[in-house]
Amino acid sequence: MDKNFYSIILSFSGICQSVALVCQLSETGSCSDSEFKISINSILEINPKTTLSVYGNSEKNLQLGIKTLLSLLNNANSYNTSGKILRYILSITLLEKKLKRNIVYQNMLYTRISELIKNNLKEYYSYDTLTDKLSQIYLDVISRLGSRIQVFGSQTILKNILVQNKIRCVLFSGIRSAVLWKQVGGNFFQFIFFRNQIYNQANDLFKKFFY
Repeated sequence: MDKNFYSIILSFSGICQSVALVCQLSETGSCSDSEFKISINSILEINPKTTLSVYGNSEKNLQLGIKTLLSLLNNANSYNTSGKILRYILSITLLEKKLKRNIVYQNMLYTRISELIKNNLKEYYSYDTLTDKLSQIYLDVISRLGSRIQVFGSQTILKNILVQNKIRCVLFSGIRSAVLWKQVGGNFFQFIFFRNQIYNQANDLFKKFFY
């Protein structure tokens, strides 16, 4: 597998996984604990040695994201589902672009996350505590960039503060993956000119680790 496309597929699958979790949370109020923890950990991995280290050094941690990516490329989702997922992806990449252009907010975000990592090493926060703290960072920094992401789902579920905090965290992880995707050379034109190559390599990954 082409090394560059490998990193592009992993990081974009990270975005897709975050979006899939947003859909689950907004529609049912819950999601997989293990996949949610992968999202939290990806945000805290601010100095990764490799693309895969952002996702716990295992392709298996991106099963949902790779499956979602394949469904989009294969048009296997319903029109409504595909449209919703694509809107979330575009919204996340738009916020990544705004963040990239704003050095002040980049520094603010790096400082806040670094402080959280440092405090976590001392106090060993639970994932519930990390969720609350990362959600607050999202509100304090990401939300102020503008272009807030509209989340669709059950209004009753979306009024639950615990669900709101989890959704902010998985959106945060989506932005983190979008930053990584751009860093490894990802762009949307690749899905036009190299669609089949990306699909085939993502499918090879899926068959290798999930069959």
